Amino acid sequence: MMAATNTTLVLSFYERLFATAPELRGMFAIDIIVQAEKLERTLEFAIASLSNPDLMIEPLRDLGARHETYGVEVSHYAVIANVLIETLAAEWGASWTDAHDAAWREMLAFVSDKMIEGARMRAAA
Repeated sequence: MMAATNTTLVLSFYERLFATAPELRGMFAIDIIVQAEKLERTLEFAIASLSNPDLMIEPLRDLGARHETYGVEVSHYAVIANVLIETLAAEWGASWTDAHDAAWREMLAFVSDKMIEGARMRAAA
């Protein structure tokens, strides 16, 4: 598993995301740098919390509740996870393994599930 992310990698992710799902571009500011830095910090937090995933639950639910107000839909989470994994695989090249893929998919599924829970909790309130 990767120890950290970096802004260049995250910017590459957004380029891929907007190429894959151009309909999502309107949800973001024109200058994507601030958003890229937020995503970078979120990924670093998730990676650092892998040994105790319960630490992530409430922050991720809060994040999901905020994203619900931006118009993020449940279907967007799978698109984002897949594009992030494609970006990581491209960055790592031949070093990327099936184990990396599986670990990232597992973590991103957890992140997505908790964010979706938060969005649903907000919508139900």
